[in-house]
Amino acid sequence: MVMPLRKRSPSRVLWCLLPIIVLIWCGPAQANDRNFSLINQTAQTITGLWTSTQNDNIWHWVKGFQSIGPAGSSQIVFDNSGPCQIQFQIRLNDGSEHSWPQGVNLCQNGQVTVTFDNNTGIYSVSYK
Repeated sequence: MVMPLRKRSPSRVLWCLLPIIVLIWCGPAQANDRNFSLINQTAQTITGLWTSTQNDNIWHWVKGFQSIGPAGSSQIVFDNSGPCQIQFQIRLNDGSEHSWPQGVNLCQNGQVTVTFDNNTGIYSVSYK
């Protein structure tokens, strides 16, 4: 006995394929990649690094941070995910501290460079 082939409704097929379509469209979940390179393009050593968020507004010491000499760099690695928009504060070997409360989106920028302008006497940061 031959069984007739049942015709499936298009809506039923779409409902069965929906989970697969969602997985393909959205892709796998990814943690916030906030790790970055800190580059020191000043004549002083960066001896301290703190981060904060606009919601928190409290400076937190970056665990494991080691001093970065002039023209040096260091990879800063966070141990968990968190907000992408991060504020920075550094301490230099002369004891001065400089902060950038506007912050940077570390999920979109993997490099932070600290510079000093001899003409204005101002420390600044750039991101890319």
